[in-house]
Amino acid sequence: MQQTFSMDGVAGDTWTQTSTNAKASLTAANLLSAKNNRAIGVLITCETQPIKYTFGDSDPVSDGLGHVLAAAGSIKIMNSANVKTFQFISSTAGSHGVLQITPIFEPGR
Repeated sequence: MQQTFSMDGVAGDTWTQTSTNAKASLTAANLLSAKNNRAIGVLITCETQPIKYTFGDSDPVSDGLGHVLAAAGSIKIMNSANVKTFQFISSTAGSHGVLQITPIFEPGR
């Protein structure tokens, strides 16, 4: 199946992060452009094991709270506040997911 994403901005450099048994946020340094501007969005693809994720002040819990992003699934978050508060954890303790993450910046920034 072909996936199409409207980027509504300029993609930055993709990086990987792996979930663990502890909650984590996106790597802050990777969410800044060369001109030090914050990402307006991100594209996240889960390559291996599922993760759970939350926004705001909610903490994801492996066997509880959180949206599930399954292996081979992708989400696009287009709001800098939600990018900043995005947290994730392995959906099953000990089964860690590798994430491919691409930040999206405003053109010219």
